[in-house]
Amino acid sequence: MFTLLISEFLLFVGFFVQGKIKKTSINTVVREYHTKDCHHYFIINGLIVFRKPNISPEVFEVILNFCYTGQVKLHDKDGAFVIELLISADEMILTSLTSYIQKNFTTAQLSWLQDNCLEITQFAFQYPAFQVLQNVCLETICDNPSILFKSSKFSSFESTILLGLLQRNELNLSEVELWEHIVKWGVNQNPNVPKNPSLWSGNDIKAVENSIKEYIPYIRFYNMTKSEFQRYVWPYKCLIPIEIYDSIMTYFLMPFKRVPRIIQRGNGAQSRLINWEHLKYICSWIDQSYTYSIDKLPYRFELLMRGSRDGFTADSFHQLCDNIKGTIIIMKVSGTDELLGGYNPLTWNVNTNGTTMNSFIFSFKNGQCDKPCVSYIQRKFAKNAIYKLNGDVEVINFGNGDLRLDYNFNESFSCSARKNSYEFAIRDDSSSFCVESFEVFKIINRNE
Repeated sequence: MFTLLISEFLLFVGFFVQGKIKKTSINTVVREYHTKDCHHYFIINGLIVFRKPNISPEVFEVILNFCYTGQVKLHDKDGAFVIELLISADEMILTSLTSYIQKNFTTAQLSWLQDNCLEITQFAFQYPAFQVLQNVCLETICDNPSILFKSSKFSSFESTILLGLLQRNELNLSEVELWEHIVKWGVNQNPNVPKNPSLWSGNDIKAVENSIKEYIPYIRFYNMTKSEFQRYVWPYKCLIPIEIYDSIMTYFLMPFKRVPRIIQRGNGAQSRLINWEHLKYICSWIDQSYTYSIDKLPYRFELLMRGSRDGFTADSFHQLCDNIKGTIIIMKVSGTDELLGGYNPLTWNVNTNGTTMNSFIFSFKNGQCDKPCVSYIQRKFAKNAIYKLNGDVEVINFGNGDLRLDYNFNESFSCSARKNSYEFAIRDDSSSFCVESFEVFKIINRNE
């Protein structure tokens, strides 16, 4: 239940689909009013008759229930219905309902939104009140940029949305790829400009330059290598403002000269839980080596599973992650900033124990990297490093309960972390917990 503002409460006594209004007698007093978007409603004998032919009866039924009870049940509704309801709630200025809908998307509804991401993104940015939905869409594109950048719809994508994407650190796209896409977008805005830059006239250069000039400051040229810059940027140097170009050339010709610190784009793992700082520790733990610098990480991380997208069950985990060698599990403990995880260098298999000396579990106690904790399997328990629990597919288990996830991970008391087979406890609290976020990644050696 949530609070319905008094100013939002409307008493809808009559509602007639397709604009059908009951006839009134000659003595009926009718007064006509206009709502926010110039649709009509009438007060007839003290009762409000609301005429909204653009709202379906099913959607209006949910709105009526909300207006009378302050409650709304959407768990069994599909994504298309929720979007229709969201539009109607915004149209009728039901701000608390608009806010509630956006904060309570189900897994199935989120999946539908992600499947229709480009259309929903362009739609969402037409409504200032849909900021949560806008963020869901941008996060989806950041996680999987090919949704947009390899789409036939990319060239017609709204420029302001594209600019917003370029400003996000979590966009998982290399700077070179991003530069190529921006140039392509600029050329496609000018159909008469040749694809080959060596054929461009002065007017062609000006046309493309004007199309992409607002994006140039957000391209992180300093994160490119010399060879990347020479191969992919040099042919289009005419598009770069002279002061930016001179600064880049100074950087490459005099690398000892200081430049402002440039944050790497993306988080290196398509993750909503960890960033480059976490990854440098995880990579060093995998190799049991010194802590790597961010620009020399030997591994990349490919997202296999996300709880909000794929569910929080062990069954889903085994369907998506079994028989894949080298995986990292990361979770956020519900109601805290605590991050826990584990590394399995073997494949997941519910029928056998995993024997290894290279597995480990870890924690970032406040979500940050100031006090990371890692715990490797003890040699005498190496045969139980990844524990099968008699082939139970409903459990993920590092050691004999050192980090264990049962059944539905986001349900109360479904997870635990108690020292047994690994060197150290990764939690100060031995009580059971549940997770609010969950991700699994495949570890890929950059040199392979």
